[in-house]
Amino acid sequence: MKDESMSDTAMLKPVLVDAIGRSGTTVMMSLLASSPAVRVERDYPYESRYLTYFASLSKMLDGDAKLAGKWPRDNMLAEPPIEIGGLPWRQLVQDSGALAQICLQDLWKRFSEGASEMETHYIEKVPRWVSEYVPSIISESKVVCLVRDPRDVWLSVAAFNAKRGYLGFGREEKDSDEDYLSRFIERVGKRMTPILCRENTDQKMLIRYEDLIADTANVVGRLGDWLNLDLDASVLSERIQEHVTAPSSGKSVQRWKRELSRSIRKRFKREMGDILDGFGYE
Repeated sequence: MKDESMSDTAMLKPVLVDAIGRSGTTVMMSLLASSPAVRVERDYPYESRYLTYFASLSKMLDGDAKLAGKWPRDNMLAEPPIEIGGLPWRQLVQDSGALAQICLQDLWKRFSEGASEMETHYIEKVPRWVSEYVPSIISESKVVCLVRDPRDVWLSVAAFNAKRGYLGFGREEKDSDEDYLSRFIERVGKRMTPILCRENTDQKMLIRYEDLIADTANVVGRLGDWLNLDLDASVLSERIQEHVTAPSSGKSVQRWKRELSRSIRKRFKREMGDILDGFGYE
């Protein structure tokens, strides 16, 4: 149950972009940042995660007390403490969950006080747990669930890793292509399945990357109306060269038809067929 002593009205309204990497999150963030009513650090790659940090601090209060009963007391004297985690002592705390919620509400209220009179919203790329946890405490939060054809995500990840010259997105040096593909399909499937049949609501909107690129005006209009923000679709033509891996936005869609091997196409169809069909992908 939320603590009703603190109103959300004085807080910035969080807009949480929930998506896996290489699904168009940077494009979405640049679009949302086109509104002067949005508070955000407008620097590529839009990954200063203030709210995720505050949520982590809050959630930790109600987390597992792994050090309970064996907390090195002298560590509490260090600045900052050498080890920190869930509350190791619970006897005097009636409801650690309520304490965690109050912590997040208060942190967000104090953070919001730094906004200008023009700024009403805040945007952030977030992991799934944040998109579920924060709206349960800050009621005016909205979640943009952004999806992209996982076959194009797979190709974009490989191209981006090669472009940067180091591995990311969960790939390790020891991985073979087969090992990483297996983990990728499992991870992406778990992320996309829960939103497969989700209807748009006042708090959550599902957007396909492909629709944002192919039907920009319509998607941007619906998104702006939903958030009550004036968004400038022209920023989508300003491609960040160090970030892109396709010659154009149009060619970033259905690149799997041109670049994916027959065997990997069959693998995706076999293991993710229901997800591909459910989201309207061939």
